[in-house]
Amino acid sequence: MSKFNKEDNTLFIQVKKINNVYIVNPKDALKSMYSKVHSMAINGVNIPCETGLDEAYQTSSKPVISLHILSTDTASYKNGSETISVEEYKRRRLALEAKATRDNYDDLCFDMVEDEVEYKRMVKDWKSMPSDKPIKVKVNIEVVYYKNESTIKYIKPVRLVSGDVSADKSDIYVYQPSVRSLVAEAAAKHGYKVVDSELDHSKVSIGEFSFADRNRSELGYAKISGHYLSDRYKSFASKNCVGTLDECMARYDGDVHIAEQIFINDKEYLQGKVEECEKTIKMIKGISE
Repeated sequence: MSKFNKEDNTLFIQVKKINNVYIVNPKDALKSMYSKVHSMAINGVNIPCETGLDEAYQTSSKPVISLHILSTDTASYKNGSETISVEEYKRRRLALEAKATRDNYDDLCFDMVEDEVEYKRMVKDWKSMPSDKPIKVKVNIEVVYYKNESTIKYIKPVRLVSGDVSADKSDIYVYQPSVRSLVAEAAAKHGYKVVDSELDHSKVSIGEFSFADRNRSELGYAKISGHYLSDRYKSFASKNCVGTLDECMARYDGDVHIAEQIFINDKEYLQGKVEECEKTIKMIKGISE
């Protein structure tokens, strides 16, 4: 979260601390500002403004940020090759406005068409020129503490409604899984190929898995190795979990176990079919002998 006060050029930002490491993300820190960055340094190290603002930076000590932005204040006005000062522009414009009166809607009404045309041309043709003068920004940093950091893409730390993360809430996470992704990841782990099909068994061969509908993640019509998925997996639809990192990880591990069992059981099913065929072949050979 960041907040910029233009009146006194003060930027309030949050810096994440995980264990003993501070993480600064300039892009997030500067997103509340609309001015162009002139220069930025973190703990004395210059950050390249053209390419480095999208990167995240780590430091073992609390960061000290030096920031300068380019002023957007008008320094002059320009019309073609002619340049005049802000004071001269105001003088000319006020002189033209003095030739008009204002109606009930506060719009200017000119008695002479020539004066109205001259006024409109001035407003249109004279362009304000920013000063591009570097201005130092005061940066106030709030450290956000995280006791742990999840490396699972489905588990993220919870933020309060205000956008803050206080120290006593730093261990609260949300687990937001995708059944389709979990099953696809399990399929790849166990050597299965995820394919698209339209409820046609012939298109799902041994060693392949299909959700049947590429736009849905439910397993109601899913197929594996040419047959429908077992009924016990059709209701698998993992729900969100909010709690400690351990609680979210436990839910995630449980979902991964269910997803992997789909393919483990199919392998066992196929192995059983192979063994049945081998027994049948041996029995037929024994009869024929």
